[in-house]
Amino acid sequence: MGFPYPQSRVMRPIAAYSARKGICINNLYVCSVLAGGLWVSASASAQSDPEAQTASGPVPTAVAPVPSQTESTAEPRGERPSPMHSPGGEIPGENEARMPAFAKEVKLNQDPGAAPPMATPLVDSSGRRVTLGEYFADGKPVILNLGYYACPSQCNLLIAGLSESVAKMSRDGDWLPGTGYRILTISIDPREGADYAASKREQTLKRLSEEPGVTAEDTALAAAGGWAFATVEEEAHARAIADAVGWKYVYRADVDQYAHPTAIVILNGRGEVYRYFTTHAIPPRDLRLSLVEASQGKAGNVVDLALAFCFTYSDADGTYVKNAKNLMMAGGVVTLLVITAGLLVLFRLEKRRGLRRDRADSTLGAGPLGQTAS
Repeated sequence: MGFPYPQSRVMRPIAAYSARKGICINNLYVCSVLAGGLWVSASASAQSDPEAQTASGPVPTAVAPVPSQTESTAEPRGERPSPMHSPGGEIPGENEARMPAFAKEVKLNQDPGAAPPMATPLVDSSGRRVTLGEYFADGKPVILNLGYYACPSQCNLLIAGLSESVAKMSRDGDWLPGTGYRILTISIDPREGADYAASKREQTLKRLSEEPGVTAEDTALAAAGGWAFATVEEEAHARAIADAVGWKYVYRADVDQYAHPTAIVILNGRGEVYRYFTTHAIPPRDLRLSLVEASQGKAGNVVDLALAFCFTYSDADGTYVKNAKNLMMAGGVVTLLVITAGLLVLFRLEKRRGLRRDRADSTLGAGPLGQTAS
């Protein structure tokens, strides 16, 4: 007795065809039912799992109230302390009372969607006066790297980490600066002129050329405008850009240095803040996915788009994590396609067998000289 599969609009014609041709589709039907059941159960478990729910989308953006000494010391989203440059290498701790006075003013207020003024005047490494908006003229996303060229530690570490991440991205595909995005490094110190920017540009391109897998053509592409270096002529210009993206810094006259966050900002082609990274060692995958999303799929290839679908950025973790919901959805689509392809192949094979049987029966039933035997 056959398996009692439902006589639906889909299964009824298949059942009739299998009855005529002697096809046994019970095993295939059972497999499809089991696969569908596993998909549904996995989706339900993912939705009931708090970790999976966190992975399937960003956390709420509301800023939590400041905790008291007896409450949890979890940091509210939006004002996340960031490592800063200072002679002693101080990093703000949980006890604000022990922080130096200048450190309380140094922070990174993450504000996705904010936009720095595009008319802000800059001076590039060749001494040409430009505006910030000129770096967004082609609609490509921009990695904004703020700092100052005479910085003795953090700025150099961040540029070195960015160079390494960019080089690793280029080994996995055409992802060097100047292809689907560009990098813009701006000095916040108005005393640093175009000569400082030119010197830092030369050092950075040399470092990039020494990264494994980077060719001379790749370096030339970055030098042609893929990685630009600029400075400001007035303090107000630097403040306008930094304040707009939430990058709060302080000038320390006692040591003639700047205390500032260690972070890069991803801006989309319209000049709006899309994402922040607050570490020297930026994971190449995270940087790549951020650029794909910031470009709305214009940068990257099919593989990059597939990765962007299967991963989502977690504000809690500060990195990209697997999107459980989308992975389950993709698994269900693949399962459906495999079952459909299996049915099509099975029907085609049975049709060929039926034609061969018909030819054999007509041959055996024919008499001499092609007459049918009586």
